[in-house]
Amino acid sequence: MMKKANNIKVKQLFLLSSFLLVSCLSYASIQGMEQLLREHKFQDAYLLGSKLLAEEAGDPNFDMLYGMAALRADEYEQALFAFERVLMFNSAAAVPRFELARTHYMLGNLKSARHHFNLVLENGSKLPLVI
Repeated sequence: MMKKANNIKVKQLFLLSSFLLVSCLSYASIQGMEQLLREHKFQDAYLLGSKLLAEEAGDPNFDMLYGMAALRADEYEQALFAFERVLMFNSAAAVPRFELARTHYMLGNLKSARHHFNLVLENGSKLPLVI
């Protein structure tokens, strides 16, 4: 009975350490994406984000970075989905709303672009000077 309890503890410890390793690797990769964006290596940031998408989609921080990379890499559909996921967490957030409007504009969805631009203006949100 004691051996079985020890096996369960070993398995739990293994699962926990595996989870922590994956979390650390994912965090480092997300920071790598952020660095690539700062260096204006948009295609590289987008490709790195695409590798992380299955695990990280739904995390607003990841989705914002991925959306920015996708938008600047001319991957507008992916950018659109990413910014929509960010807005699911905070529909009043000005920057993702602005970027969503810009993405709609780039896709030629002018009615949607106008709608989202107007929402940013109506909320009176102050956007950063550089987006």
